[in-house]
Amino acid sequence: FSKDDTAPGANSIHGDTDSKTPDFVSTTSGSEDFHLQSTSDAINVGTDLSGTFTDDIDGDTRPIDAWDIGADEEVEINVRIRGGVKIDGGVRIEKE
Repeated sequence: FSKDDTAPGANSIHGDTDSKTPDFVSTTSGSEDFHLQSTSDAINVGTDLSGTFTDDIDGDTRPIDAWDIGADEEVEINVRIRGGVKIDGGVRIEKE
């Protein structure tokens, strides 16, 4: 994934040419967080490298089918809540 056309490889995505974005959590200097947001164009378009490794940078197991581009595998969390929930401000759920 590169902003310009310099990323090599058949599955490379070029931000300017392809109008795609990685949608990292934060690229702000000093508080970078390169985890993928659910809107990222890097999700499910990577190359399966399970012959070399199977976990992402957080220790999450990569799926058998489509991998995400980059060190992080975006993990979908499904939660069922019965009753009412009030959330004031942002909520971030992290794996322990």
